[in-house]
Amino acid sequence: MLFETVGWIGGALLFICGVPLLYEAVKTGKAETFNTVMGKAFLWMWFLGELLTVIYVLSFTVMKWPLIMMGVLNVLIVAIILKYLYFPRGSE
Repeated sequence: MLFETVGWIGGALLFICGVPLLYEAVKTGKAETFNTVMGKAFLWMWFLGELLTVIYVLSFTVMKWPLIMMGVLNVLIVAIILKYLYFPRGSE
């Protein structure tokens, strides 16, 4: 129970780290903060890291819900930021 609580807290903190970036991208309609080679590399590594973690955790017979939730939410956050990076609002 203690480790599950630690997992939920860790997942929540990682999710919270991405929220300001998501908020900025949605509010402005673009993700200019990441419009550099390093910025794009960071986002793609973050996205793939979270996605691969979710795939790995799903392979367990006992579900690790904190890791699954954290991974899925962060994949969604990064996917939205990537959308605004490559397809800014107003460029459609």
